[in-house]
Amino acid sequence: MTRYIVVFKQAAEGQVRANTTAHIESLGGTVLNQLDIINGITVEIADSAISTLEADESIDYIEKDSQVSIN
Repeated sequence: MTRYIVVFKQAAEGQVRANTTAHIESLGGTVLNQLDIINGITVEIADSAISTLEADESIDYIEKDSQVSIN
């Protein structure tokens, strides 16, 4: 399982988010955090499920989560 950031389109709220969460769980994924500032969530999901999620019209984009540090 890989961690991803899933960002919703601006109009995605309430029931749309709930439906997407259920879709992620049906693909074997887990929602880890809500990211309200960017209207998104972090998820752990198999790489093979990403192409299915990318077809979801409520999702703006998906990118791999990574750790960022300041030296």
